[in-house]
Amino acid sequence: MPSYLASDLTAVERALRLQRGALAAALHERTHQADAPDELAMANYVDSTDDRAEAASMNDNDIAQLQHAAQSLRQVDAALLRLADGNYGLCAACGEPIAAARLLAALSSTLCLACQSKAEQAQQR
Repeated sequence: MPSYLASDLTAVERALRLQRGALAAALHERTHQADAPDELAMANYVDSTDDRAEAASMNDNDIAQLQHAAQSLRQVDAALLRLADGNYGLCAACGEPIAAARLLAALSSTLCLACQSKAEQAQQR
């Protein structure tokens, strides 16, 4: 683990755990919101207007939001594992330390800026 993080490990872990708790709560809320009277009213409205395109769009949006939250939760869990294993803050591609500013901006970063740029360029091709 990079030495520049040694004094901040507790703060990093605390921030990751807070982020994990918020994501887990959001996922729980999204997966159980169909039980809410407002959501049932909207579903009944869509059914009564027979607007299938609107219903499909709403479902697609809900699924995309759930997938995004689940992916974020997996990233935070992976960061917590790297922290426990002593690999947090090291680039998964080149093994070099990830800049502290990058980690502060995105605690679950797995790539240094150079490797992230390379990965994004490869995706665009």
